[in-house]
Amino acid sequence: MKMLQEDHAKSQRIIAKLLRSTKRARKTREKHWSELKQELTVHMRFEEKVFYPTVLRNTRDKSRIEAAVIEHEAAKTVMRSLDRMDKTSEDWASVLEKLEDLLKEHFAQEEREIFPEAEKFFADDLDAEMAAQYRTMKDVALSSAA
Repeated sequence: MKMLQEDHAKSQRIIAKLLRSTKRARKTREKHWSELKQELTVHMRFEEKVFYPTVLRNTRDKSRIEAAVIEHEAAKTVMRSLDRMDKTSEDWASVLEKLEDLLKEHFAQEEREIFPEAEKFFADDLDAEMAAQYRTMKDVALSSAA
């Protein structure tokens, strides 16, 4: 779960860079937007395919995971909008702020509620196995983006 938390912080740092950029900085925005999209896509895919199903198998309260998946869908919708928009437009920064708000709330909920619950039943070997899977997913995504 440490890797997921590190990704939360990294995503927030990238968003901060994007929000500090001016609309004249098209290439900078495109570069950071591409990086953020890749980070978030791999992160959400891992959570949805590996992490959340593991948590669901080991907890009675499924509502938190269901809410997290809904939050992912909302974030993906906003990301698709951002992708289609002109990165130099004023509207683009406003929509990015909407994504930032969604992600801040989602990350806080995971770190406050889901991760502590998962830590109760994650043995060190399961955590290490999941971390290895996550690293592999990230490596594959990075190599295909290159």
